[in-house]
Amino acid sequence: YATIRTQCATVGGILFGAYHYFQPGDDPVAQATFFLNTATPAIGDLRPMLDVEPTQIDNKTVNPDANQALICAKEIERVTGYFPWIYSGCDFYYNHLRTVFSNAPGWLARYPGGNPLSFIEANPNAIYKDMAWPQMWQYTDHQPEPGTPAALDGDLYLNTIEDLTTRHVLSLQLPSS
Repeated sequence: YATIRTQCATVGGILFGAYHYFQPGDDPVAQATFFLNTATPAIGDLRPMLDVEPTQIDNKTVNPDANQALICAKEIERVTGYFPWIYSGCDFYYNHLRTVFSNAPGWLARYPGGNPLSFIEANPNAIYKDMAWPQMWQYTDHQPEPGTPAALDGDLYLNTIEDLTTRHVLSLQLPSS
């Protein structure tokens, strides 16, 4: 993570943030501890992200339990002071997570192709459904970015840069473990 954080800072204008892919069936507190010890969130990073979506285990799709993911998220918050972004696909969030995470900062994945701003203008409710949840929208997983060794995720914050830096960029020195 440290190397990627440095590369983002070198390119300039790219905020770094680490995420943990929540594993159904694994101890949620142990997952949070492993994630934070590995990612070592630092001042200036985006708040941590917890990726909660179906996963493959023994060739079967397993849906994570929202309440177990909540335990993991609360442990991340206890250590960092920040409740993590909850990242998920639109339909999975809507059908499995919204009752538990309706007040959490949301990072929604939906890949419509083409220009994301044109997509929003043409389909204003496509990523929201009947919720006011997503604050960040990942519209592609293959965004070329000059100065980076590989394509990045393409994300669009659905508010101002001032709101992003005030609400979602770490400003606290975290305790070392």
